[in-house]
Order: sequence, then structure tokens, then C-alpha cells
Amino acid sequence: MTDFLQKYDNGTFQFFDVRYRDGAEYKMGFEILVNSAGDFTREKLAFDDGRPVYVHPAIDRAAGEIINPFDGKPEWFPIVPGYGTLLIMTPEGADFEIRIAHMSLPSFAVRRALSLGEIVPANVPLGKAGSMGVGTGPHTHTEIVSIGETSEICDAILAGKEYGLENTIDQSEERMTREEKAFFRAYTGPRDLILFNQHKCVRNDGFRSRGRVTYYSSRSLFGM
Repeated sequence: MTDFLQKYDNGTFQFFDVRYRDGAEYKMGFEILVNSAGDFTREKLAFDDGRPVYVHPAIDRAAGEIINPFDGKPEWFPIVPGYGTLLIMTPEGADFEIRIAHMSLPSFAVRRALSLGEIVPANVPLGKAGSMGVGTGPHTHTEIVSIGETSEICDAILAGKEYGLENTIDQSEERMTREEKAFFRAYTGPRDLILFNQHKCVRNDGFRSRGRVTYYSSRSLFGM
């Protein structure tokens, strides 16, 4: 943990030199979304199957080039339900991975690293945002997910930023309609979702068979 923090931060927990999406605007945050009653989220979404509540443990950003924030090894999955395409970057010396969904083909640097088993250096292009999978228009969906049940590095960064880690699920449920609450409990139960706030989400892994993991807001951690 100490090596990672010393390499990318100057002790302020601001990560001023970490690049990811130069100039790209945020489209959706790390939040609970409601499309009917209630006004406690930034956006209202309507789903074809009528779902009124949705947990979004990621940060979406608009179209543009994606820059590798940390030295790390890539994994590429060209067809993943919902995600469309999925690039996973595991930073060297880190206990978390960065999952980037919806992008178009990976860059030459990523393809070379995949074929040779090499790392992709920080500040090298990873590819461009795309419209693969579920979404509206070209963008990326970025998840930071612990490799174990939690990430010591990510928790240390949140603590260093002095972010409160209160559980917001119960607070949100108080403002839901009966129908929304019933769906939300049906949604959270199978996912073993036990905590959700604007910085982290503890639940079953939605992609790998790892059991319970922690999703972290890339915006809260690194401004990504």
C-alpha cells in the first residue's frame, strides 16, 4: 500500500498527476437512481421492464480518449452482457482493479501488452469511449473493485480524504414508495448488498465469482 501511495500521491490524497479522461464530462455518478417517486437522486431513469430503483456503483463519463491512470496489466473481454466490452486494468502493487465498460477497441498499447504479457504504462491511451452494451450514447462506465472483500489502499485514501462512510441504504429506503421499497429489497438481497453510500458499495461481485467485494467511486478516490 505504501509503495502505491508514494508513487502516485504527494501525501495530500489528491492524486494531482493521475490522468484518466482529459476534458470528459461526468454523465452519471455513484448513486441510487429512482425513476418515479422521490427526488433524492440527480437523475431519473426509466427502464423497459419498469424497474423503479437501480444501484449504480460506478462513474460514467462522456465520450473521449481514455488514459491509463496507473502502470498495470490489462485483461480484455469483447462480449459481456450489459457491459458490452470490458477492459480490466490491475495496477501494479494494488489490491483493486479498474473495470472500464462500453469502450471501443483497445489501443495498440493495450493489444501489445495483452499479446506479450506486459504492463501498460501510466499516461498511455487505453482506447476511446464507445456505445457497446447498455447505455445512451458513447461513454465509459468505470468501476473500481477490490480484489478481496475490501481494498486497504482505497479505504486508506477515503480515510485520508476524511470522507464519512455512513450507510445510505436505510436513509434512501425511508423516502421510497412501497413499490420501490419492495423492488429495492428484492434487488439488494440476491446481491448481498449490505452498504451503499456516495463513496463505496459492499456487495457480491457482479462480474467475477469472488463473492463479496467492495466497489469504490473512482471520482471519490482519484477524481476519475
